Amino acid sequence: LTYHVAKAQVYDTGSFAFMTDVSNNGTAVGNIMNAVHVKWTEAEGTVVIGELTSGDFISGFTNVSTDGKYISGTMTNPETILDEMARYNTETSEWTFFGGLTASSETTVSSAWGMTSDGSAVVGLGWVNAGEAHGIKWTQETGMVDLGSTVPDRSSRANGISDDGTIVVGWQDNDYGDRLGVYWKNGVQVHLKDNEGNPTGEAVAVTPDGKTMIGFTEETPFIWNETDGYTKILHPDPDFAGGAASMTNDGKTVVGYFRPWNGQAVMGEGFIYTKETGRVDLNEYVASLGYDNLGITFALPLGI
Repeated sequence: LTYHVAKAQVYDTGSFAFMTDVSNNGTAVGNIMNAVHVKWTEAEGTVVIGELTSGDFISGFTNVSTDGKYISGTMTNPETILDEMARYNTETSEWTFFGGLTASSETTVSSAWGMTSDGSAVVGLGWVNAGEAHGIKWTQETGMVDLGSTVPDRSSRANGISDDGTIVVGWQDNDYGDRLGVYWKNGVQVHLKDNEGNPTGEAVAVTPDGKTMIGFTEETPFIWNETDGYTKILHPDPDFAGGAASMTNDGKTVVGYFRPWNGQAVMGEGFIYTKETGRVDLNEYVASLGYDNLGITFALPLGI
């Protein structure tokens, strides 16, 4: 019989640090002031791993592989001084740059939004021209792949990808500029629907097996999976709006946020959700574990 003991408590990763993902072995990643990429571990604290030199702000999300080896993000390519989808190797301390869809005089040609749990594939957004962008996917085998747009002159974006690379989730703009939830299965775009057949809003993440997706529809968090279909996560205050942000690899635990409609993140509250417990205020959840909250209000969880 083997016992696994997790040492957990609340840590402060530093002023203006915006952490967006965490590995299974406790490496948290994000940015500071949308200018520098950082990684945090209990042993080293917060360490800068890359600084944008383009003069622009970091686009997209910084993500980390399950084992903490790879970190994806949008980084300035020193050869072009353009911001590109890129991946950082924590063992070599080197960034690899993936380029974009077209040559561009703009500051950002592509941005990273999601990555497989082993770091072998990265997805995001690539600019086609100044007014249109497409979802993109990079792997070592295929290089940069344009996932396209199903609506002429409108944009799409890829936010997450299953581990085998066959399912990519994100959004597609319609003719009116509304972002609708979609996934690409083997490169073919499919619109996500709720249980009444209505289109969902943006899909932000997918489990490694590709069977569970999360996102938000009209500022209401949702979970969609093959077994239960479409599930809304509701807040008792109808004036609160929110979204689902991240989930465990099995799709059973989801974190996200609610805030007063049109309010800032600091005005709201985070939540942790399971099918058994429903929505639980993240501040109450942390207190129930007996942790010192360090005076922090847990308003915007982004990774689990």
